[in-house]
Amino acid sequence: MTKRKHKLETLKQSLYEVFDPQDINCIHEELWRWVKAASNNELYLHMGDPSFILFMERKFKRMIRYAWHLHQKHKEEFVAEPQMLSPLSESCIEQQRQHMLQLDDLITRYKGTVRRLSKAETENPLLFFHRFFQYINSKKEWYQILHSWAEYSLSRSSMLDFSNDVDLEAFELIEGLLESMYLLHLQDHPNQEYLDPVVKLIIETISPRMIFEVRHSSVGNQNTSITEWLIVVPDSRQKRLSELEPIIDLITVSDRFFSCSLHTSSHIIDKLKSGHIYFSFVCIPQNLIYGSLPGRGDAEGRGVLPETLSQVIAETQKTFDTGHQKAQAFHTSALNQSERSLGLFMLQQAAELIFRTVALVLYGCEKKTHSFKALKQITRRVAPALNEVLPANTSEEKRLLQLLEDAYINGRYANDFEVSEADFQTLNQRVEKLLSLSREIVNDRIALALNTNEESILNGTI
Repeated sequence: MTKRKHKLETLKQSLYEVFDPQDINCIHEELWRWVKAASNNELYLHMGDPSFILFMERKFKRMIRYAWHLHQKHKEEFVAEPQMLSPLSESCIEQQRQHMLQLDDLITRYKGTVRRLSKAETENPLLFFHRFFQYINSKKEWYQILHSWAEYSLSRSSMLDFSNDVDLEAFELIEGLLESMYLLHLQDHPNQEYLDPVVKLIIETISPRMIFEVRHSSVGNQNTSITEWLIVVPDSRQKRLSELEPIIDLITVSDRFFSCSLHTSSHIIDKLKSGHIYFSFVCIPQNLIYGSLPGRGDAEGRGVLPETLSQVIAETQKTFDTGHQKAQAFHTSALNQSERSLGLFMLQQAAELIFRTVALVLYGCEKKTHSFKALKQITRRVAPALNEVLPANTSEEKRLLQLLEDAYINGRYANDFEVSEADFQTLNQRVEKLLSLSREIVNDRIALALNTNEESILNGTI
């Protein structure tokens, strides 16, 4: 075992003598130009130096050699063959649809650098090596493909002169090999130079322990997804979270579809131990974009066990239904009030309950306040679509929101508090929207939890 480990370390060192992961985008481009040159009659001259082709061939041969030894070490973990689906069957079409959805997410996350791997393979590149050597189960045959590309790209002859086409699947697998090597390097060296500039800023100003990223699918009438970062800071931090929040607000102020939230390590551990529906399916390896998870024995290193999933969802649904039913009751009472000022108080209570319930269910925070400004600070992080129903982006919208907030006191006690029919109906429509949208959001999050948990089971992270 020690000898094999030494062999792998030697191969890795040999690979990085010719492969700089920072150059992955340039290598992507050069690889395409290389194969293109091999399939036409034009000579490939890189900056007037044809020896570059030989360097490219050597680089990818070392990748194949390293991947082969990793594959041999771990191949028994992937003995199960994937189920073959009939072309154009419903299962095959659904599989392709899910792959395209995941691909869009991966292209966004890795800024176009990763485009040939599946989501599971980005999380565990060893899965890709299994696919790579299933296609051609020989190092020498892969070497021969690279040698052919080099030979034809440096001559007037073309591969197409001797074959009807170019093996595009082999080319795509070579691209995938490049991407898997890049990801392996990132796992070994979570260096800041590879990170998003915003992540760098957060690291420099807050010094987090971990950062998780989750993308919520669009809800309501929105045409875009919502990205949230959960930033976990160590309990030993010198500053309180309230002192760090202005930094987060500054980072997210210009993008209403991007939000961040701050949490202590102990808070995350408590939520994971209790099986919280939101945190349990966000704080997982697949969503980690900075830092490293503790060992599997730690609460932070595991997801919700399958046998407890139904109980967690049932408790979450019960909490939401209780709050939602109370809000619905206030809304019904508002419509039955002959006095509009008292009716507006009922609408205010319904709206407040919706915001508080969603914050409790999705964020684990029960904010007891009548200020919509304070409530919206929480929902902006976990359910920004709710804030769009009661915006404050114009003078008229600010007036309506203030009117609704004032109704908590004035609707019951002020004799001169007047509410026009038009304002009442407008706010009534907004509350109706909150009632329907909040249920849609929570159902969406539960579906996300189910999907994530299923993927975690398949990938062996639970």
